[in-house]
Order: sequence, then structure tokens, then C-alpha cells
Amino acid sequence: HLTSATAMLKHRIDEQPICYKKQASRQATVMNQFFMNIYIGKVQPYIAIVSQAADQLLPLINRLAEGGGTANFRQYVNSTLSMDSKDSLYKRYVLAVKQHTQAWQALLDQCGMRPAVN
Repeated sequence: HLTSATAMLKHRIDEQPICYKKQASRQATVMNQFFMNIYIGKVQPYIAIVSQAADQLLPLINRLAEGGGTANFRQYVNSTLSMDSKDSLYKRYVLAVKQHTQAWQALLDQCGMRPAVN
């Protein structure tokens, strides 16, 4: 779902801009409210929880897989939970989050609505 949402954001940025010369439109105001209420209010906290759990658990699971276990277990960890393999499900998730964040930043910047980073 995140990849689909990112594609929609990129489409709006590249092909159907919501704003022109950083001038907010009615659509931009609605989009900004959605960003603040849904993305910042619900999605980002969920991503933070997943990230914190991954930071704690994945190094241990990866070490366990490196130190032994069955071939099936090592293969499973490498394909899904590996922090090193760019093709693992976890690494693809991290990349998807990064790309989604960048898309939101670009869209908000296009409208002069990008929040300042403290």
C-alpha cells in the first residue's frame, strides 16, 4: 500500500501539480490536513514503532541466523528480516518508507507547506 500511495504522490508532483509557484490551492489545504491528521497523526507513529522494534529485534535474529540454525531458517531470515540484504522484505520496507517520506516532502514543498525540521 505504501508503494501505491507513493506512486500517487509522485504522479501529483510530476504530472498533475496541486500548486503552482508554491501557492497553496484548496486541494493543497485538503492535502495538508490529510498529511497532518493521517500521515503525521497515525502512519508515522506506526512506522516509528515498527522501526524501534526492528532496531531491537533484527540484530539479534540476524546474529542467531549467522550462528547456526537450519538452512531453512537462514534462508527465511535472509529473504525477510536481513538488515544487510537489499532484497530482504525488511530492506524493501525501509526503502519504501524513505521514498514515501521524500514524496510527501516534495509535494508539500511544491505548495510551500513543508514543515520545518527542528
